[in-house]
Amino acid sequence: MPSNYRDKDGRNPFSDEHGDNPFADDVAGAELGDDSNPYYTQATQVEYAPDEFEPFLAPRPGKIIGLAVVGLVLAGLGVLFLFSMAFLYQFAPLGMFALVFSLPAFFKARCDLQAIKKGAMARDKEGATRLGMVLAILGAAIGLSVGVVAVAGAFFVPGPL
Repeated sequence: MPSNYRDKDGRNPFSDEHGDNPFADDVAGAELGDDSNPYYTQATQVEYAPDEFEPFLAPRPGKIIGLAVVGLVLAGLGVLFLFSMAFLYQFAPLGMFALVFSLPAFFKARCDLQAIKKGAMARDKEGATRLGMVLAILGAAIGLSVGVVAVAGAFFVPGPL
């Protein structure tokens, strides 16, 4: 409040008839550790106990593993089509579609592992989430490499004469 504040009678509501603040402490200048300070309390150290809190995020390793397995299967089909001698090599870029399933599985697994680490998710599904993350990495790596080889092969392999 500005110091020139006055109520409707023209008085400063923060001072009494002597000009003193009625809301001020009786003991001026009391130090923090002084017993005369009415606001001083003895501080106590409280140990952090994460077991007292209930995790609030639901684990989802089934979704993660499902996406990762679909990505890995598509990457495997891309490898199969890439090395087939029939006309199926044209479907080798199918391995690139593994990224559509593997990358979301990887990012979901990464977020879930961070939530487990911070205590927002239960630890009982950590192993399954890590498995989904590893499968997603494998599917993405194989799918990307198959796609790169297939696209490069389309430019450098001569067609029928």
